[in-house]
Amino acid sequence: MLMLEHRGAMTHRHPAGRRPGQVSGSPEQAVLDLQRSAGNRAVAALLAGSRPTVQRYQVQDCGSGAGAAHPASAVYAAHGRARTMLSIAETESATPSDPTVRALARKYFKLTVPAMTNRDKRLWFGRVRQVLAGMSRGQDGTTYECEPRQSWKDGLCTEGTMAVTLLNIHLCPAWWKLTSVDDRAFVLLHEWAHKYGPSVHQIFETYCDASEFATQPAEDLVAEPDAYASYIFELVTGSAPSSTVC
Repeated sequence: MLMLEHRGAMTHRHPAGRRPGQVSGSPEQAVLDLQRSAGNRAVAALLAGSRPTVQRYQVQDCGSGAGAAHPASAVYAAHGRARTMLSIAETESATPSDPTVRALARKYFKLTVPAMTNRDKRLWFGRVRQVLAGMSRGQDGTTYECEPRQSWKDGLCTEGTMAVTLLNIHLCPAWWKLTSVDDRAFVLLHEWAHKYGPSVHQIFETYCDASEFATQPAEDLVAEPDAYASYIFELVTGSAPSSTVC
C-alpha cells in the first residue's frame, strides 16, 4: 500500500484572476470564479443539481430513518462530492498549461501536456479528456444499491470489495467503513470511470496500490479506473488518495 497523506479539505492552488486561455463569461470561468470568491460549499451547491437515484429493494435498502446502517443521505453526500471533484477536474484539464495538470498528467497517465507528439495528443484528447467527459455526462443517471452483506451473493461484494459496477453500482458494506466523504467519493469516481468512461477497463484492471500500476505504459494507464480517480482526487484536493482507498 502507498502510505500517502490524505487531506480532506478541497484546496485551489491558483492565484486570483483569470488564467490564460479562459474566456470571460464562460461556464468554466464562472465555476472557478465562484470557487475563489464563495468557496467550495457554494461550488458544491451550484453543481449538485438533482440527487442521484438510490435503488431501494427489500433487504438492500439505503435507509432513510434515524440510525439507519446505510443511510441514503450519505450516498447523496458522497455523490455530490464526487460530482464536484469531477466538474472541477474536467474544467482545469481544459487548461493544459496549468502546472498542476501537467504534473498529474505525467504522474497518473505518463503523458506530457500540453501535448506535442501525435501519441500524447491521441491519448490526452482522444482518451483522457473523453473519459472525463463521459463520466461527467453519465454520473447523474447513476443508480446505487446498498448491499446488506459482504458476500458475492450480494452484488458480488467479495471480501475487501467496496463497490461493484454491474447494471447499477453496488455499494458494499466495506464502502460504509470509509469515514471520509472524500474517500467515499474516490470509490464512486472509480466506478463512474468503469461505467461511463469509453475505453476504460470493465473487468480486468490494476489497482493503484499494486506495484505493477506505476510500471504500466501510458497506453494502459488511460484504461485504468484508478488512474482517473487518483488524477481527479489529487487535482482537486492537493493530496494523493489515502492508503485506505489506494
